[in-house]
Amino acid sequence: MLDEIENARFASDIILDESSYYIAADKYLLQYDLFTDELVNTIEIPGIRKIAVDDNYIVVTRGEYLMSFDSYIQVYNKSTLALEFEISNAELNYTTEGVAIKDGIAYIAVNNGFNFGLEVGMIAEIDLAGEMLTNLVDLGANGNNPDNLMLDGDNIY
Repeated sequence: MLDEIENARFASDIILDESSYYIAADKYLLQYDLFTDELVNTIEIPGIRKIAVDDNYIVVTRGEYLMSFDSYIQVYNKSTLALEFEISNAELNYTTEGVAIKDGIAYIAVNNGFNFGLEVGMIAEIDLAGEMLTNLVDLGANGNNPDNLMLDGDNIY
């Protein structure tokens, strides 16, 4: 399938699920039917970057040059695209990028990458069932600006 997403400067992620695939494109989260390629749902999420799907959730990371948001991590219902919960910037005030999910925990690359010269390096752990940030892992002095995350067994890369 080929589709043009109007008013989107770029697409930054795509993820497949049981009967849908989801695309993060500039400021949109789009849901398509996996078998017909029909656009099922679209919502606007300024600064959307990466997405991951787990059970009933879509985890969204956010960041944008010269923009601030009330939340840099949001979690949506995968069927309706309704916002389920978010981690407020009072808890985590840095832009985010890569996301991977294992056993109901979302691991998110925290980089502050859109604030040049002020980058950080952390992995946020979000308990999806508990709807909360449970841990921040500091990647140390050489771990600034993480972008992509991948899981292999029990290892995060």
